[in-house]
Amino acid sequence: MWNAGVNVHYLFPVADAITLYPVAGAGIWGIKVSVPEMDLGEYGNYGGGSASNSEFGFNIGAGADFNLSEKFVINAELKYKVGGDWSRLLISAGVAYKF
Repeated sequence: MWNAGVNVHYLFPVADAITLYPVAGAGIWGIKVSVPEMDLGEYGNYGGGSASNSEFGFNIGAGADFNLSEKFVINAELKYKVGGDWSRLLISAGVAYKF
């Protein structure tokens, strides 16, 4: 599976160490599956095959940054991807270092 997207954030400082932000964006994601040819013994052979699909969609959500110090931030984000048959909720977390 692969995913490529672009998101826009607008930061709202709500406390000294906490910033909230909405997320809006667009992306494309896809999948490719391949099954090799197989000998199934007395049941015969399976010829194998592959399939792939990709979808374009939009992202909407919200996130928060929590400043641990002047240089380190932890992050949490909820984002819903809307598009085709692959719409889903994504939950992510991260750590950032400010240069």
